[in-house]
Amino acid sequence: ELDADNNWTVLRYADVLLMCAEALNEVNNGPDTEAYNMINAVRNRAGLDPLPTGLNKISFARAIEHERRVEFAFEGHRWFDLVRTGRALDVMNTYFDGTITIQRYQLLFPVPQSQVNINPQLIYQNDGY
Repeated sequence: ELDADNNWTVLRYADVLLMCAEALNEVNNGPDTEAYNMINAVRNRAGLDPLPTGLNKISFARAIEHERRVEFAFEGHRWFDLVRTGRALDVMNTYFDGTITIQRYQLLFPVPQSQVNINPQLIYQNDGY
């Protein structure tokens, strides 16, 4: 029996391919053929040309970042991708151009007070909260 009529996609194949391409780029200190094949499979399905070959580790990582941004638009991945890659402060503060400033403490969620109340071993809160 279902609790609701909502069908939520938990993980898409494009997400798996892009995560694997990102991991290969990291462990190999740059993209290999397999990493290119994975990102290009996502691009091909979307009707896009393959990425140019010869990208270095940083350029390939930025290509994956862009691909994830457009592939998962409105799916709630962007913030977590930026935090995971350590680019959230730079990207968001550049985007807001001083109108809003994202602080380092905002990269972590607060520990819920309800959990602090029931677990005496949680004796600290994340900085800034």
